Amino acid sequence: MTMQSCVLRGGRVLRTGATRPERLDIVIGPDGRIAMVTPSAPAALGAQDINLTGRLITPGLVDAHQHLDKTRTRCEVPNPAGTLGGAIAAFRAYAEHRMAHAEILARALNGPWRHASPVAR
Repeated sequence: MTMQSCVLRGGRVLRTGATRPERLDIVIGPDGRIAMVTPSAPAALGAQDINLTGRLITPGLVDAHQHLDKTRTRCEVPNPAGTLGGAIAAFRAYAEHRMAHAEILARALNGPWRHASPVAR
């Protein structure tokens, strides 16, 4: 995938191991990857300059959590209301009558990550 290069200028960047963010420029290459992190990036011909002075720059954040209680019960535990309260009540009723400790453990150990699910890699 080719995209336009860009320079994120003046953002606050927290480097690995640092205790405070520092003002840095980040150069993103045409492949979408970070090419350089520096206090002052040179102007790049054709690159888009984005002024982020004073703003905190973070990498793409990935939410890799998973609800183990719902891994394989979605079809068995209806929640017609579609609300959090409905989900809690439905799962409590299901767990009361259907789930033994061994079943809960089996679900946790055989979750979708064992099948390279993009949800939890």
